[in-house]
Amino acid sequence: MELNELYELTEKENINVLKADLKNLNGCYIHDDKIEPTIILNKNILNKYAIEKETIAEELGHHFKSVTPTTPFKGDYYNKLIRSINEFRAFKWSSDKLIPKDKFNMYIDKYKPTSIYELADYFNVSVEYATKVCELYLNLI
Repeated sequence: MELNELYELTEKENINVLKADLKNLNGCYIHDDKIEPTIILNKNILNKYAIEKETIAEELGHHFKSVTPTTPFKGDYYNKLIRSINEFRAFKWSSDKLIPKDKFNMYIDKYKPTSIYELADYFNVSVEYATKVCELYLNLI
């Protein structure tokens, strides 16, 4: 899935996309009874295609797969556990869209890449994201 398709999906799902200076975050997803679903992107990642694509995909993953809302900035065990589950499910959803496992396996079998850079380039994602997907698909996480 490419960036324009992800933006089309946000429109289809009636998700607002806003840009702001989020300092250390690339993006966040907000939704509750009082606020329409909203993805906020760090304005500093715009025009960095792979990072913007990965961020929107993961925030869409929160929209489709998050289990339970958490209390922001609360560090108790329950909130940490739920946040961890939410983050994993959102990443899993995004990886299924950006690097589907069947396409990942086909690429590995057909091209036999010698570096993670080749995989990242082929799927238009960052090296960090490609590494994380490899860890997921090769059962390392």
